[in-house]
Amino acid sequence: SPPNEGDMSEPLLRENWLCRDGVLRRPLGTERAITNLFDGIPRWTGRYYSLEAGVTQPKTFVYTEDGKLWIINELAQTATSISTTIKQNVYPKHQLFKTSNQTKLFFVDGRSLFRFDGNNDNIFEQLVILDTDGNNINPIDVIEHKDRLWLISDTDLFVSKNLEPEVFNDATDSLQIIVGSGRGTNMALAKLEDRLYILNTQGIFIVEGDVISALASTFEVVLADERKCIASRSVTIVEKAIVFLADDYEIWSFDGSSSEMLTYKLKLKDSISTVRTLLDKAVSTYFNNYYMLSFVEKGEVEPDLELWWDALENKTDIIRGRNVSCYLDIDPAKENDFLQTGNHSARSIMWCDRNYNFDGSAIVTRIRTRDITPKKG
Repeated sequence: SPPNEGDMSEPLLRENWLCRDGVLRRPLGTERAITNLFDGIPRWTGRYYSLEAGVTQPKTFVYTEDGKLWIINELAQTATSISTTIKQNVYPKHQLFKTSNQTKLFFVDGRSLFRFDGNNDNIFEQLVILDTDGNNINPIDVIEHKDRLWLISDTDLFVSKNLEPEVFNDATDSLQIIVGSGRGTNMALAKLEDRLYILNTQGIFIVEGDVISALASTFEVVLADERKCIASRSVTIVEKAIVFLADDYEIWSFDGSSSEMLTYKLKLKDSISTVRTLLDKAVSTYFNNYYMLSFVEKGEVEPDLELWWDALENKTDIIRGRNVSCYLDIDPAKENDFLQTGNHSARSIMWCDRNYNFDGSAIVTRIRTRDITPKKG
């Protein structure tokens, strides 16, 4: 019956199928990038770039939930532990900051700020950063903006001295400010067209005014949109918008002026676990024109599903079986684009878009169509 035929690109349920340009295909598989296993689940991975003799020398670092930092040897396909001083059971963030001819990687773990300056010993140096009362600021996110390093704690925004990303206590050129009423919780920092936003459980705030001087009278943080973010690592820049998991447990996009729901057909809230500690495990990236969100399904304790939103065709797919605990974001201006992920079940780093299985297991596909009414002859 023609009314029941529907569109195979829009079934009631589709897992491990992608539909782009009218073609239905399975996602490519994954394979392990290292031969040894981590002692704990990888929760963060970052790429550092240095320029030596005109050649880019990238390094990949991994944090595991037991508080260890690792460096990946890509040629030997091994991971080596380089530090055990990081806080355990956290979800770190990082930012590359270039000053003169040196690039530094700043890393926050919710308790401390660390600096990696490219040294051959792979030492992450812990920096002492205090608030105006002399207390540790407990940074949860970090970003570079207008030649300054910006940090957020659960409630406050911290601005470094101009061109001095490690100085936060300058009497005339650094700043600490409460975001909103202070009753909300900061989730993430993000930039759109050189404008800085703080995503918070009270809404999306924008930094406005003269940030050349951090103490300028026009400097302020104001509410830009009332859509509330609920998961820190769900925040990712997709083309010219900030995409994130909102407090209605759906995916939203904010373009700097208004917000729009992206999962109105999927109803993500029916699948995602809403337990606070499990929402913290959600993590996202943007690759191959897909916004990817790995999240914990209801009834599970680790991320076992991914939502892929197609930015080209405004379609949403569900991928099961990659077990992503973190994504590696690279700089396509410095090397050919590729994707690696942390895998919580394998306790390993995985190459993506390899072969036709997920870590040696067959990719199981599912499609559930609409109800079909037989046509009478």
